[in-house]
Amino acid sequence: NQTDLQLYNVQQWRLEAKGSEAQDNKVMITGFYHVALMGNWAKLASEQLRLLDKSGLLRGSSRKLVVGVVGESNAEKKFMDLVNSLNLTHAHKIKVGLTRDSAMYEWVTLNTLRRHCQKHLTDPETAPKHLVYYLHTKGVTHNMATEEGRRVQNWRR
Repeated sequence: NQTDLQLYNVQQWRLEAKGSEAQDNKVMITGFYHVALMGNWAKLASEQLRLLDKSGLLRGSSRKLVVGVVGESNAEKKFMDLVNSLNLTHAHKIKVGLTRDSAMYEWVTLNTLRRHCQKHLTDPETAPKHLVYYLHTKGVTHNMATEEGRRVQNWRR
């Protein structure tokens, strides 16, 4: 079944992409990132965004990184101010598509991811050529000075 979840070998993708940004329609990669503006969110988001940029995953995201931001009324602006302060090489691929009440948690971003997959994975022509990834700001509410906080910090890295 074309819509079944399949693991894709990253090395195989690199060979097919031949160092390009995967814009030759062989493989389309879209990232989804949930950011909760609470606790130590800025430090964690800075770390994760720098790693995405440095690792090449943001560059390889041929479409975009869709960011679901939840929190205060000016959450989207706060997040984009952070992005702009980081001077990321591929920051132009970051698109804040959502700003919602923090009571929704990561479900806002996960539902957007689900709709995206339903749209792109129902067509047998595009399904094998479309990859997604998801990450979120795990541990923003934990105090990193505590034992539990250190475990969360080690886990998320």
